[in-house]
Amino acid sequence: MESIKESIAETSLVIWVHCPYCQDYNNVTEILKEWLDDDLRATDIDISIKCDNGGCEETFIVNEITY
Repeated sequence: MESIKESIAETSLVIWVHCPYCQDYNNVTEILKEWLDDDLRATDIDISIKCDNGGCEETFIVNEITY
C-alpha cells in the first residue's frame, strides 16, 4: 500500500497602498506590518509614506489598513 504524501502550505502578506497623487500602487509591507492587529487590520494610525514612484515621490498619510 502506497503512503499518502505530505506537503507544506505557505502564506505571504503584502500590504499595498494607492498613492493619492499619482495613482501608483506602493508595496509598504515593511513599513506597515508592525501596525497590524491580530485580524490583519489597523485603524486610527497616522503613518507617513513617501511614494516610491520616481516621478512622484509625494508624501501622504495612511490612517487605516483593511483586510
